[in-house]
Amino acid sequence: MDVEGTGMLQSPLFLSTVIFLLGFYLLRPQMHMHTNVPAIISPSAYVPGPLAHFFAAFRFIRGAPEALARGHKQYPNGVFRVPLLFVSRGWMFLANGRGRVQEIIAAPEDVLSFEAAAGGVENMLSGGQAAQFNYTLGRAITENQYHAAATRNGLTRNLEKCYPDVHDEMVRAFGDAIQLPDSEWQLFSVEEIILQVTARSANRIFVGVDFCRNQEYLNLVIKFASSVIVRGMFINMLPDFLQPCELRPLRDRRSTRRKILAFIGETLEHRLQMDREHGHGQEWEGRPNDLISWLLQSANNDEERTAPALAMRILVMNFAAIHTTTTSMTAVLYDLAARPELVPALREEVESVIQSDGWTKAAIGKMHKLDSFLRESQRLGPGLGPANLTRKVISKDGFTFSDGMFVPYGVFLAVPVVQHRDEGLPKYCEDPETFDAFRFSRQRDSGKVLFTDQAATTGPGYLLFGHGRHACPGRFFVIMTLKSMLAHILVNYDLKAEPRGRMHGENADDVYGMAINPRKYMNVWIRKRN
Repeated sequence: MDVEGTGMLQSPLFLSTVIFLLGFYLLRPQMHMHTNVPAIISPSAYVPGPLAHFFAAFRFIRGAPEALARGHKQYPNGVFRVPLLFVSRGWMFLANGRGRVQEIIAAPEDVLSFEAAAGGVENMLSGGQAAQFNYTLGRAITENQYHAAATRNGLTRNLEKCYPDVHDEMVRAFGDAIQLPDSEWQLFSVEEIILQVTARSANRIFVGVDFCRNQEYLNLVIKFASSVIVRGMFINMLPDFLQPCELRPLRDRRSTRRKILAFIGETLEHRLQMDREHGHGQEWEGRPNDLISWLLQSANNDEERTAPALAMRILVMNFAAIHTTTTSMTAVLYDLAARPELVPALREEVESVIQSDGWTKAAIGKMHKLDSFLRESQRLGPGLGPANLTRKVISKDGFTFSDGMFVPYGVFLAVPVVQHRDEGLPKYCEDPETFDAFRFSRQRDSGKVLFTDQAATTGPGYLLFGHGRHACPGRFFVIMTLKSMLAHILVNYDLKAEPRGRMHGENADDVYGMAINPRKYMNVWIRKRN
């Protein structure tokens, strides 16, 4: 989806700014640090002198997944570093192995800070700093994350109650997005379909049925979700001291919030009035079980109990839901279309469970093969970026692993998600490079209940949603939505891959440093089932 304003990348002013910043950047002495941690892309390997770091970092921008895979292979239980443009001290350090993951998540916040690394919104976008949340979402969001409590205590605890509404909207949205003559194949953009279905399904329980079917409202939240990433990438190109000078994200936020309030402002004011009359966060007759209620229950100061503040939180929740679900589901459908031999077993399981239990959250939980296929696609797929569990070393003394490996103050530390390919497998699994759709369901089918192998379960070898105390609180909603979408498609449609369809192991994704997405131009053929 195109985002208004991206044409600035071709403007003379932008190019002049880049030239100026490049000159400034090349003179910065902080690119050089005393460390024995090896560099995977060494500046001296390409261009000598002051240009060396710039060209090494630029090379990394377009080859991050390959570079991190090489680092993981060369140092499977070690630490390595890669050059980055315009970030603190110019390097990101990457740690391999389950043991180092456990040490990272156990480190105190005043030593390894996830808030300093990701702008305070962990797991909304892997690579953290790539989205620059302090600027794209605002410090009011990153410094007071009460929406995370609303997700845990409201959304996650009410998934079963909300599922009928989510499923109803999903069915309607698919019907509107996929207009097909009977039994005829037609080519569709997977991303465009999933964007619409995700936005409608999520907003059904965010703001209600009237707004989730309003296309103008949906266009606003979808555009905002896309612009966060684009604006973050641009800001990330700027040196630290110039990042606050880029005012476009602030204007975007205010403009989008003003437009959103034109739709939901009256509803928010009514809910705020009822909240004041009945007591903060208290139940009242007819109160909807939706995101607005959960936010009002969790809001921890009067500044957050205003219509503009609530509207901004709703936009943030839309960004999290739309970006994560669309990126994951697009990759999953490419994998399914490219492997038609998997369809009969998946379809048989879905139809059997639905016939027995109907379309319920409990039924979705019984679809073990579907869950396994989803986890395997995510294990070998692009995820949300080539690195996760991002932290910034904020202790002046740096951070030292238990084996003595030292990470200096001021740098970013993360874990390459390529370790999903081996560390993400239980001991009983073999052939980590092979796409084995049902490897995680075989043990469950034999009667062993292994919650550690489910798609929503995090672990030191499976970091799609982070791990530890900062793991994504919305992952249960995301997985429920992904499985429901996939089940609906299996029951109602046939898929067929384009000749250029995405397969694991191919460079078939858009990459920009620490941000990655399945390519937008890749489509699949779809037809209705008889």
